[in-house]
Amino acid sequence: GNNITIRELCNMRSGLFEAYDSPQFDRMNVTPQTKFDPRTVIGWAVEQKPYFPPNKGYHYSNTNYLILGLIVEAVTHDTVAHQIQKRLLQPFHLSETSYPDTQAMPAPWARGYGLDKSKNWEDVSNTIPVSLMGAAGAMISDMADMKRWITLYVTGKTSAPATHKALVDCVPTGEGNLAFGLGLGC
Repeated sequence: GNNITIRELCNMRSGLFEAYDSPQFDRMNVTPQTKFDPRTVIGWAVEQKPYFPPNKGYHYSNTNYLILGLIVEAVTHDTVAHQIQKRLLQPFHLSETSYPDTQAMPAPWARGYGLDKSKNWEDVSNTIPVSLMGAAGAMISDMADMKRWITLYVTGKTSAPATHKALVDCVPTGEGNLAFGLGLGC
């Protein structure tokens, strides 16, 4: 960890193992009510062999976002949820977007489907505990807010010009013509 930078976490070049692929999950009966602490999930990930040394490759890993969430909380002495609300959702009037702390979903909402072990489609809506996702993807939004956010984000309205330039300074991933900026696929 002493050799990984915040930039490497943001652009998926930390080499850290994917937290949600940790073998501990195979031994658990995860329910929507299961509570997770990001430190525990990160701990499981760092027990695994890294994919590569920091900045020596690209691998999308939600472990990076979980760590970034803890960094935000350490620097601001506040929760990620409150910082997102205060710095992004309120100023940009994204009133149908939230960082939930319960499984409750606002109506109407789209159902999610996945393949079961027999390759049959099953409704997997509300099966992942919100505490598991945390800074790696706990947010929910409606289509209008998503469209507004994407427009604001890619046109640089959500950050200072130098920060926006850094966000979109995309580095090739080595996978076809794909590149990744700071938390942004290019």
